[in-house]
Amino acid sequence: MICNETNERYVYQCGKYRVDLMANDGAMECECPDWQARRGPALRSGDPAYTRATMCKHGKACLWTFVRELLPKLSAMDGGGL
Repeated sequence: MICNETNERYVYQCGKYRVDLMANDGAMECECPDWQARRGPALRSGDPAYTRATMCKHGKACLWTFVRELLPKLSAMDGGGL
């Protein structure tokens, strides 16, 4: 699944759905029916963030895209070594 950045900060387009990585205090939110009907209510009822119960496939894909974009930038900032 391909996720692309939008002009909004930390918001990605994943297929036909938008994923906001900073919504819900950083626990993210997706426009997809799965998140709206199952994952969001589970998150709001107290299930922990970033679990199978609270993340849809679009959220997972966008989070991995964000990490893949961020790590090279962090590595370049500290000289690229361990």
